[in-house]
Amino acid sequence: MKIRYRSMLLRIIFCALPVGVGVGASAAWAESGVVMSLMAQQQDLSVSETGYGLYAALRGDSHLKTDTGLGIGIGFGTLKGNSRVLIELTSVEADNVVDVGLYVLGWERFFPLQAHESIRPFIGASVGLGTFDVADGYALGARGDDDSRFIYGISAGAQYRLNETLALEIRGRYLQTDLNVSLESAAIGSRIDLSVDEATSLSAGVSWQF
Repeated sequence: MKIRYRSMLLRIIFCALPVGVGVGASAAWAESGVVMSLMAQQQDLSVSETGYGLYAALRGDSHLKTDTGLGIGIGFGTLKGNSRVLIELTSVEADNVVDVGLYVLGWERFFPLQAHESIRPFIGASVGLGTFDVADGYALGARGDDDSRFIYGISAGAQYRLNETLALEIRGRYLQTDLNVSLESAAIGSRIDLSVDEATSLSAGVSWQF
């Protein structure tokens, strides 16, 4: 597998994410509200592919766009609060052979605009579990595989509050995934090593407060 080296600063920031999410959780919980979210999401996966034996021609890096999937979120905070904790479950697939599941705990901080109080940009941090499942149909003769791993990332977006209990949202997110699978073949020495190193996503949907 190709190893990608990243800057030390980025690693330090991401190592601090769990601490930031925990601190944010305490602040959002204190605002004592429950918010549900329903989001449509599409992901762009950064894929590294290396083939051996019969699949030796499959080598290189590419981007794979998934189909649009639905995500469900349960938030703690309020639509008028300064921050929230959001637990999200999202599943997307591509070409009926690749499935990516995300189970994310995130904290998001809002910044109301004085000129437009209903519009609130936000930034956030996320940690969680990512799953990567590749079906047999990915390549002729290759048996599928799956992987599950700790993931982390950052997000940014905006919320438009329609009223006291309902809001529209859009969000962009970057996740460090490092999900890896090996697709084996019946032929000796033939396999495909597949890695999803990073995932970026764009989601839009609605949130409402109980």
